[in-house]
Amino acid sequence: MKRNLLIATVLAFTVFAFPAMAQNFGGSHVCGLNGADAAMVKEQMMANRAEMRDFVRKRGAITYVPVRLHLVADNNGGNRVSERAALDMMCILNDFYLVHEIQFYLSGSFNYIDHSVLLDNPTSGDAYSKMVEEKVDNAINVFINRFIQSSGSLSVLAYYQPPVDQADWIVITKNSVYGSNVLAHEMGHFFSLSHPFFGWASEPYNESLHGNPVGNIAPDNVTENDRMDQSNCMIAADGICDTPPDFLFVAPDCGEFTEGIMDFNSEVIDPMEDNVMGYFPNCASYKLTPDQADAVHMSLESDARDYVNPGSTPSLEEIASVPFLLTPLNGSTVGYTSVYFSWQEVPGATRYLLEIDDVGTFVTSFPGKTLTNLEENVTYNWKVRPFSSLKTCTIFSQQFSFTTNDSPISTTEIASVENWLVRPNPIAKNNKLVIEMNSNEAFDAEIKVYTLTGQLLSTTNNTFVQGASTFEVTTNDLNTGMYIISVQSGKGVMNQKIVVR
Repeated sequence: MKRNLLIATVLAFTVFAFPAMAQNFGGSHVCGLNGADAAMVKEQMMANRAEMRDFVRKRGAITYVPVRLHLVADNNGGNRVSERAALDMMCILNDFYLVHEIQFYLSGSFNYIDHSVLLDNPTSGDAYSKMVEEKVDNAINVFINRFIQSSGSLSVLAYYQPPVDQADWIVITKNSVYGSNVLAHEMGHFFSLSHPFFGWASEPYNESLHGNPVGNIAPDNVTENDRMDQSNCMIAADGICDTPPDFLFVAPDCGEFTEGIMDFNSEVIDPMEDNVMGYFPNCASYKLTPDQADAVHMSLESDARDYVNPGSTPSLEEIASVPFLLTPLNGSTVGYTSVYFSWQEVPGATRYLLEIDDVGTFVTSFPGKTLTNLEENVTYNWKVRPFSSLKTCTIFSQQFSFTTNDSPISTTEIASVENWLVRPNPIAKNNKLVIEMNSNEAFDAEIKVYTLTGQLLSTTNNTFVQGASTFEVTTNDLNTGMYIISVQSGKGVMNQKIVVR
């Protein structure tokens, strides 16, 4: 687009890189909103405008909006989107809307739905009933499935279902969660934004059919076509004045549209190729115009959307570090019957994503998880990602590996130990560490010192008596740095990180 609109640019990703974002609307991929549902979205915006004539957008403060994520699988729990992809999707969404002073946060935990029909045919009656059953009334409901049926030859990546009967939700396919404009586009519909080509959804511009210049009425035989001079912009097309005419032009990419197509007044049309509500594909970034952003905020303040604008603020604490993994130690061998995964808490994190190769993913609010379903003589890789309801642009810890055998030693914490402490920590080199133990019963243990990479440096034996006892560990042979002190017995393992200065 050539005109200098006051358009806010999308912020760059600063935390970590996502997979290539090739899933864009346009070409063979479209949004599923059309027909009567699309008309409802525009009618809602016009109603908001009529009822809120004195609306003035508040600037300088972020509005926080709750989102409930429903992760859909087949009846056996297969083909579900990964939790890491769901977190990344929220990160992408917030990256887009931050410049517009809107941020979305997770409402509750992930909702897991095992329903084959909803997974692949969300517009069916059975799927509709299931979504009504599962949706919540105090957040935007987003269902992530595998496939969306289409009435034509084009693939539908996502759609917004307006509030007809008990509906009011967004459906997005799991292969589209990394699309830089997909969920942001559907959120625009949720907050009353129409496609800039409103009236042309069923029939893209074709000069032999529509002429050049085009006529006054769109192919839906109802909507006035937009004009470059904005003389009818309050009612034409999407009803937004700073979105220029767009007649659903077919373009291979986001480059400058220079086809010489003219509006009703014979003025050459210059569409906004990178508008997030349009269909131009493969733009480096997408944008909302100032008027579109104001319409979104007007919708947020409307009575129809008061349930997603509670006025509350989630935790804003940043998550600036990754978890330090404790057990199983990297390179260790443990009994397969009960394996305790543990890591140090991360400031700002309220939940953790534990990923174990060939096993699965687990979400926990506690920095630990016991598994009893691992196999013998298998090497497993595991890592942990911290997050909170708002802060999802986080990264995983380093990856640890361990191997299982039939040893009676597991990584489960020793149940009889009420508390234990390693002091001083940090410790000056050549001083002695003291392990203070308080146990309900006596037990024999090996006290091992490891590097952070899992290299065993020393092993000593000790019997901890019932009640309070201590044991000293020398640091004479340790260089400055970080190490793991591990207390291992037939009843479990307990690890603690120490720092030698």
